[in-house]
Amino acid sequence: MQHFTRIVGRPARPLYMRVLRAPAVTFMAALFSIGVIRATDFTVAELFHRAEQLPAQGRYAEAEPLYKEALATDDHVLGPDRPEIIPVLNALADLYHVQGRDREAEPVCRRALALGDRMLDPQDPEIAFSLNTLADIYRSTYRYVSAEPLYRRALAILEATLGPTHPWVVRILSNLGSLRVNTQHYDEADKLFQRALEISERAGPASSIQVAVILSNVAVCAIERGRIADAEPYLLRSIRLREASLASDDPAMISLLETYALVLRKTKRASQARQVDGRIAFLRQGGSQ
Repeated sequence: MQHFTRIVGRPARPLYMRVLRAPAVTFMAALFSIGVIRATDFTVAELFHRAEQLPAQGRYAEAEPLYKEALATDDHVLGPDRPEIIPVLNALADLYHVQGRDREAEPVCRRALALGDRMLDPQDPEIAFSLNTLADIYRSTYRYVSAEPLYRRALAILEATLGPTHPWVVRILSNLGSLRVNTQHYDEADKLFQRALEISERAGPASSIQVAVILSNVAVCAIERGRIADAEPYLLRSIRLREASLASDDPAMISLLETYALVLRKTKRASQARQVDGRIAFLRQGGSQ
């Protein structure tokens, strides 16, 4: 999960920075898969199930009231500030964050983390999910120093509980790598991305979009440290993977092409860059690849 919507009031980022954020893995799929959710009321479970189908389709406005209704139902059935509401809080915080609504996301995420720290085992994956989302919020609001220990704690928890090759471990490796790019620690960032890439490539075709995201992250790292030519093969491979997997007008694909056009211009290939610009314009108008 790419979410590249420009948020009014935020400092503008270079176009190529928009490829940093990995596609959001829907919280409920992850939570159900590892048995974290223990709903005591069928209505709550059904609300979760309905809500978790929607964010991946960009239907955030429809998902939000379902999460809120599930939260209200949990509060009513179980009482406030029970550990069972933590998955709902995490899902709602992530939903706000991917829309750029970090002012709303942060207090929800902080509440989830506070409850988890107070009521769950310190190694519970649910705490790691809260830590990751809060770190994402800090990173997107340029609080890099605050974000780093949260990512590292989340990574340690998930490596210990889910194993070093779990998709959530890959996601946090990629997020931490992006943070290290932001703070100009390029060597560590590249190592984190390469580890994430190796795990994802071993997972096979099912992880092709995650591979594409990591490849674009490696390219961004190269661009940021001035190694423009080194970025190109990673971008081209990422583009090919996305062409095979995504709708032609997917925002992630368009942003990736914008990054590629930037690389072409930086390497004095303006005519090729204009061709890519033409493709971007065509895709924005709803054309097919």
